[in-house]
Amino acid sequence: MADKEKVMLGLAHCIMVQKHLNACNGCVYRGKIAPPCQAALMEDAAELLIEQDPQVLTWEEVNESENSSLWAEIYSPSTRKIALIYCTVKQCKDYPDCYLLEEETGTGWFRDAEYYNKDSFQTLHTGWRCWSAFPDKEKRKAVKWGE
Repeated sequence: MADKEKVMLGLAHCIMVQKHLNACNGCVYRGKIAPPCQAALMEDAAELLIEQDPQVLTWEEVNESENSSLWAEIYSPSTRKIALIYCTVKQCKDYPDCYLLEEETGTGWFRDAEYYNKDSFQTLHTGWRCWSAFPDKEKRKAVKWGE
């Protein structure tokens, strides 16, 4: 199991020295020749992320996450399926109850705040919810909408 503190220190060091290639002095992963040290750091970071237990975010947590990327489940009326997307959630300027779920590619979906974490797949308004970490299919099925 990866050491969370070591991973956090390694990531912080890499972020601080991005502008200076091979400036690994002081890094807890030093001793391995770059970029293998970066590969070891990324492996440990990925292991920590996988270990996280995804939880559905509360509406308050979603509102506090502006400009942060997170996992969102949305219902697609055209395919009648639920999709999982990695996106930012931004409140629409002209419509305070409307939120834009936007992927890095620029693709986005508008969702109504009233239908957050609601099982409303039979109407024109569609349910949506956000997760604290990547939820696998079993986790998404196990957590009922509205809980």
